[in-house]
Amino acid sequence: MDAGSQIDAAQLPDLMAAWADFVEGLKTILVDVARLYHF
Repeated sequence: MDAGSQIDAAQLPDLMAAWADFVEGLKTILVDVARLYHF
């Protein structure tokens, strides 16, 4: 059994939501840094 089959289809929405939250947080940080340094 390979590792890929360990991810249950029911977990995918949770994973996608967590990834989306991470990306949004990253964008917020980048915008804050840009404002600080007036890019």
